[in-house]
Amino acid sequence: GYFLIESESATTTEVRYVPANRPLEPAKVIAPRIDEQEYSVDHVGSSFLIRTNDKGRTFRLVSAPVASPGRANWKELIPNRSATMLEDADAFSDHMVTTEREDGLVHFRVRNLDGSRPKDVSFPEPTYSVICLNGSVLAMRSGMMKAIGVLFLPSANFILGNGFESTHFTVLSSTASAFAIRRLQR
Repeated sequence: GYFLIESESATTTEVRYVPANRPLEPAKVIAPRIDEQEYSVDHVGSSFLIRTNDKGRTFRLVSAPVASPGRANWKELIPNRSATMLEDADAFSDHMVTTEREDGLVHFRVRNLDGSRPKDVSFPEPTYSVICLNGSVLAMRSGMMKAIGVLFLPSANFILGNGFESTHFTVLSSTASAFAIRRLQR
């Protein structure tokens, strides 16, 4: 893994990286700062996943080899789409989860890293905000702003495998004061 050191302002970003097993090495720059361009980085295998607004304000996702992560080596994975804001991309060992906003609603899209077709994660009702807590737990605030619903899905592999349906989600709590995330038995 790598330590990622991010320096940012409201309109520009620069990320440096250092191998976690050699933290005293000098930090290397992923891509030099350019005015009006932002980017964020995640690491998976021998690549960095980079979310950037270099081609449009709604961001795109590129990959770059760790050995030479500069802009010249960026390979587009998800293009900029004017109607869809790419809010985040979280990398796991064999898949990634993107957080996207379309028509004012947040949704997740799970993709194998082999480039196969992504699977959309749909929710049983309109959502106001959604967060990916880890590879297997999804949470959302839904309905009225005071209601909090927690949804659980056994694993991202379950989404990517055969038989995914939104009915596999279960609402565990719908109170505004507090909630606990409990593991469901399949």
